[in-house]
Amino acid sequence: MIEQQLTNLFYDHFFFVGAFFTFVVGCCVGSFLNVVIWRLPLGMSLSVPGSHCPMCKTEIKLYDNVPILGWLVLKGKCRACKVSISPRYLVIEAVTGLMWLAVMYAGRHYDLPLSQTLLALIATSILVAASLTDIETRTIPIQLVYFGLATAFILALAFPESQLLGHDHKLFETQPVYSALNGFNPRLRSLFHCLFNVSIAYSFMFLCAKLGRKVFGSHTIECDPPVQVRLRKDNCQAEDDEALAWTEILSEKDEKIRFFTCENQVVEVNRKGFATKDGLDYKIDEEQKIFINKLTFPSAVIGGGDLSLITLCAAFVGIQGALVSLGFASLFGMIYLMISKKEAKMTQRAIPFAPFIAIFVWSWFLLWPFYIEQIRILVKALRT
Repeated sequence: MIEQQLTNLFYDHFFFVGAFFTFVVGCCVGSFLNVVIWRLPLGMSLSVPGSHCPMCKTEIKLYDNVPILGWLVLKGKCRACKVSISPRYLVIEAVTGLMWLAVMYAGRHYDLPLSQTLLALIATSILVAASLTDIETRTIPIQLVYFGLATAFILALAFPESQLLGHDHKLFETQPVYSALNGFNPRLRSLFHCLFNVSIAYSFMFLCAKLGRKVFGSHTIECDPPVQVRLRKDNCQAEDDEALAWTEILSEKDEKIRFFTCENQVVEVNRKGFATKDGLDYKIDEEQKIFINKLTFPSAVIGGGDLSLITLCAAFVGIQGALVSLGFASLFGMIYLMISKKEAKMTQRAIPFAPFIAIFVWSWFLLWPFYIEQIRILVKALRT
C-alpha cells in the first residue's frame, strides 16, 4: 500500500524532475560501468586506485570526472599529458543515461511499482556491463551474475511485487507447485517465484549446453600447408590472424584445444593456459612457436558466461522473458555470424552473444505487455 502511494505520488507530481534525476544518475552509473568493464576482467579493485589516466597515471580530479561534461570540457584529452581519451567513455555514459530514462518512462506508462522500475534499472546496468565486457574480452565476469542474483533475491523479499515485472504471473499461480504456497507469506512466495525461474532457466540452459556438446562434438581444421601458431600465456595466434584468448575458444574447465604439429606431436592447452606435451604438464609463460597441420577444439553451442547470463535474466523477467529473449538473440546472433563470417587460418573468433541477449531482455522491460500477448496468442493457437 505504501509503495503504491509513493509510486502514484512520484508519477503524478515528480515525474519530470525524477526523469532528469534518473538521466543524471544513469550517466553516473555509466561512468562507473566504464570502471567495471575495464577492471573486473583483470581482477582489479573497483575502488583502488581511483580514476586515473592510463598513460601518465595522473589521478583524475573530481571536476574532470563529471559524466559527459568532463569529457566535453577536456575535449577528449587528459588534462595532464594531453593524450586522447577514447570517446567510448562518453558514449557509454550517455547511452546508459538514456536507457535509464527509457526504463523510467516505461515504468510510468505501465504504472509499475517503483520496486519493479528499480529492478529494471539495476538489470539494465548489469546488462550493459556484461555486454561490453563480452565484446572486449569474450567473457562475462561471474561477479556481475552474483550481484544481479543477490539484488533480485533481496528485492523479492523486501518488495514482493518486484517479481511481477515483465511476466505473466497467472501462468505460475495455476501450477500445483506454486499454488501450494498460497497460504505462505507473500515475501516467501515472491522469493520462491524468483528461485523457481532461476532454477528452470539454469536447468534448461545446462541441458542445452550438454546436448550441444554431445551432438556437435569437436571441430577439426586441417592446415595445408602447415600454419605457424604462437602459443602464449593468455592466447594463441596463427600467423597474421587476430590473437584468440584461450577463454574465447574454450568455455569449460575440462575442455582443451589440441594442436597436431608437423613433428607428429600433440600439444593440448586448457582455458587457463596450461599445456600438455609428451605427457608433461607445464604453464605457458613465454611465447612458443609451433607449426601445425591440424587442430581440434570443442564445438561449444552455449558458453558458460551465456548460460549464467540467461539464468540471471530469468530472475529479472521470468522464465518467459528469458527464453523469448534467448530465442530472438539466437536468431539475430546467427544472422550476424553469417554476415560477418570471414575465413581464418586457425579458427573463427567467437562472437559476443551477451549483447544480443541484453538487447532483447532490455526490450522486454519496455514492451513486455506486447510480448506476453503474443505468447498468449501462440499458446492458444497451439492448443486449438
